[in-house]
Amino acid sequence: MSTLTLLIGPGEVSAGDRLVLFPGVVGFFFVFRVCLNFLFFQSDLVMGAIVSITIDFALLYGTVLYSMDVRAHGRSQLLQIPLIRWLLAYLALSVTSVLWTGAQSAIAALAFWAGMSADVLIVVLLLRRGDAKDNTGGILQGAVWGAVASSDSSLCFVCASTSCSSNPIW
Repeated sequence: MSTLTLLIGPGEVSAGDRLVLFPGVVGFFFVFRVCLNFLFFQSDLVMGAIVSITIDFALLYGTVLYSMDVRAHGRSQLLQIPLIRWLLAYLALSVTSVLWTGAQSAIAALAFWAGMSADVLIVVLLLRRGDAKDNTGGILQGAVWGAVASSDSSLCFVCASTSCSSNPIW
């Protein structure tokens, strides 16, 4: 089955396609969350950030459940991978940057750091699952659909504004 075909009935969905659905949702959110504040929380950006981080942690919880049944590498084996050690060093450096942050609230900076580290953990857990190639493809497919939704929503927003209705080019 081509990846561009639209799946209509449940009989047409193979087991492999069903397993890539959750990584696709994760990839979609990674890209589309940029539009959340723009589309829904223009008047209250703090609430938009809270909703975005909450969805992020809900996806982390779902990722833990999604990858729970599959035997993956143990934690000790995972720490032997150089890329994982670099990721941990990056997260440690970024959390220590809260000490010299210019943000109004260190708590808010820690919340954004927690959201970023949740993103990293989501991807690591999905790649640990065993079918890393399928999960990576699912994340990228979701990211493409998120980019399409983001561009479509921003185009509709621009066309619906009053400046476009008076412009003869539109």
